[in-house]
Amino acid sequence: LIGGRGAKEVMDGASRQFRCVSLDRVFKGDMAGPRPDPALHALTEAASLGEVDAFLSHSWSDKPEDKWKAMQQWRAAFKAKNGREPKVWIDKYCIDQTRIEESLAGLPVFLSGCRKLVVFPGHTYTSRLWCMMELLTFITMGGDPWDVVAVQMGDHAVDW
Repeated sequence: LIGGRGAKEVMDGASRQFRCVSLDRVFKGDMAGPRPDPALHALTEAASLGEVDAFLSHSWSDKPEDKWKAMQQWRAAFKAKNGREPKVWIDKYCIDQTRIEESLAGLPVFLSGCRKLVVFPGHTYTSRLWCMMELLTFITMGGDPWDVVAVQMGDHAVDW
């Protein structure tokens, strides 16, 4: 299926590795850097498939300030509606950098384990193959297109 692994192996591994982070534990400076930081994984908690509010899809190449503002806008709307912090899957935090190949193999399962796909489509988003793969995978794994939420970033209009 993925990386030479069978479906059962991928599903079992991804279910064990599935993590989330409360969005109040995500900080602007951590999101600004273009490199992964293994220490961020310690801020996550184990999660069950289906209990994570959203998979946050973004391009690491987009403007950090615009991305941060958009993320905080979505967070405020979520809190107003649900009365609590959102639990999210976000790559910089939830991928175990010490087991990156296994973590990436579980990406389809991680996407299907989230209730929504929240997209932050900045200037580079649609040119990043990885971002497009996340969108396609969410739908392919049974996600409802109505559960894809695009949050405008800066002056970049969502034109898709």
